[in-house]
Amino acid sequence: IEKTAVKMHPHFDFTEPKKFAGSICRKGRRIFNDALSYLEECGVDTKDAVQMLYVLKCMGPRVFEDTLNPSAKNGTAPAGESLAIPNDIFTKTLEQVDIWTPYFNSSEVRQKLSGRRVLLASTDVHEHGLLLIDNLLQQAGCHAVNIGAEKNPDEVVLAGVRYGAEIIFISTHNGMALEYARNVLDEMEEQNVSIPVCMGGVLNQNTEEGTVPVEVSSDLERLGIGIVTDLRRLPECAASLLATLQ
Repeated sequence: IEKTAVKMHPHFDFTEPKKFAGSICRKGRRIFNDALSYLEECGVDTKDAVQMLYVLKCMGPRVFEDTLNPSAKNGTAPAGESLAIPNDIFTKTLEQVDIWTPYFNSSEVRQKLSGRRVLLASTDVHEHGLLLIDNLLQQAGCHAVNIGAEKNPDEVVLAGVRYGAEIIFISTHNGMALEYARNVLDEMEEQNVSIPVCMGGVLNQNTEEGTVPVEVSSDLERLGIGIVTDLRRLPECAASLLATLQ
């Protein structure tokens, strides 16, 4: 790959990528310095890596962005900078929202889902799938509460109870789908609650041998978990799970 890259390098114009990288780095350095100052003022030992990791994880990306990105907070950007720099994945996620909105906003889908209370959560750092589902369920008339990424099973169940969720949608991409589902169900049993669960994303599970994760959709279905691998089936899957409440 390196040899090929060296040969191809003279034939590519990297002006725009370098301009993009420069903008990201300038903004990143400013946010980095603002973050350290802010955390120090709050009493955080910024030289303690474990403490920093714990605090940042508790804050989460949304609070961090809202608190420490002046552009996002004030709605203005310094001269020569854009207010926001969307990445490819985010842009393509919004494109998918546009593609699927007519279907989820149709009378057929709204009849199944309108007015239903749903909770959304991700098992890991991947949040774009969650953003897509959040937007589409709102188009279908759902009252959606998105608690974001990196949520533990106990947090999901407690939030489901707190918000009176009729169904929980979980997005997963970290090779822990089956273990996570079992932990959610165990937590529900411990809390003496029962809320239907629907999972989507990459439905696989890491193995003890450390080999390639195995597909676990059938195992999840045997646990009573709804499975969504195609957005067109999401309303039907949700309606089927919601019917168990009646």
